[in-house]
Parts: sequence; structure tokens; C-alpha cells
Amino acid sequence: MTKIVLNVEKHCIETAMKTCHNRVLSEYFRSKGKCLEAEKKLALLSLALSKFDFPALRASHRELAGGIAAEIILTEDTAHEPCIFIDGHLI
Repeated sequence: MTKIVLNVEKHCIETAMKTCHNRVLSEYFRSKGKCLEAEKKLALLSLALSKFDFPALRASHRELAGGIAAEIILTEDTAHEPCIFIDGHLI
């Protein structure tokens, strides 16, 4: 199962995901497309960026609006849908 730790201390969840996506994409191209882990992360990030309602997430979970130190993990459920954990709790 793919897990991605996102830093929301300085940015909201959406910006953190976009920044992570760009970083992983760069890593993938530096590896000349031979990094399976980067492919999995890119797929998860792309799916999350297209499916999540970021304004609703920021409104309902203060930690995702940025500026708060919290452990934010993007992962996938058993149906391979993206999901978020805040400090170990599924939202």
C-alpha cells in the first residue's frame, strides 16, 4: 500500500499535494521511468488531486488548512481510493 506523508505546516493540503506531485514527477523522470514506487505515488497523488473537494476538506479539518503541525498521510483504501489520515485518524 502506498503511503505519502504530506507537510501542511506552511501550506494547505492541496498545495502540499501539488508540491509533492511535482517533486515525485521530477524523481520519476530522473530515474528514466524505472522507479515503480514513484509511479505508484504519482498515480495516488493524481487521483487524490482530481477527486478531493479541497475547500470542503480545509473547512471541515483545520489541520488541512495549513499552519498546524500534524501528521498527514495520504494513502489508499482496499478499493484503491485515496484517503487521508490526520494524526493516525481516518477522515
